[in-house]
Amino acid sequence: MHPGSCSTHAKQKWGRIINITSIASKQPINDLIISSTIRPGILGLAKVLANQYAKDGILINNVAPGYILTARQKEIGTARAKKRGVPFEQYIEELAREVPVGRYGEPEELANVIAFLGSERASFINGTTISVDGGLYRGLFSRRGCRRISWQARCILNVQITVRGTGSTIGGCTVI
Repeated sequence: MHPGSCSTHAKQKWGRIINITSIASKQPINDLIISSTIRPGILGLAKVLANQYAKDGILINNVAPGYILTARQKEIGTARAKKRGVPFEQYIEELAREVPVGRYGEPEELANVIAFLGSERASFINGTTISVDGGLYRGLFSRRGCRRISWQARCILNVQITVRGTGSTIGGCTVI
């Protein structure tokens, strides 16, 4: 989260902060040691802030994507497929079999959840993490949390969020 976001929104008595994390925040992934250890701690931070700022009309929620076919996933998948000596399409199909719906998600499917959380329709959703993973997360209970959106990171999915009452737009959010 950007420093000062909460105080700016608190003055307006309205705000939505949507943090993009990963399935690795709820279910460790062997090849992602750093991500699998740090992200769960960030989940706790988001929950604490959601509790503290809800009274100011600021709702803080998180989205935990699973396999979403972004440019970054294509880049990683291509490198891993090459390392294994298989075509990219075969590599993606093999991973997609792990997902109960049998496929990767599309960036638009993730963006739809983010847009909903940023809307008035999500006015009673606060401090939670929503998995957008086609059922890949295997747990029964959900942890809550967030990931700071990195404005400097490579743009993979461009999400436009209009901040109510200001006329300003936050764009270029990155899903990694």
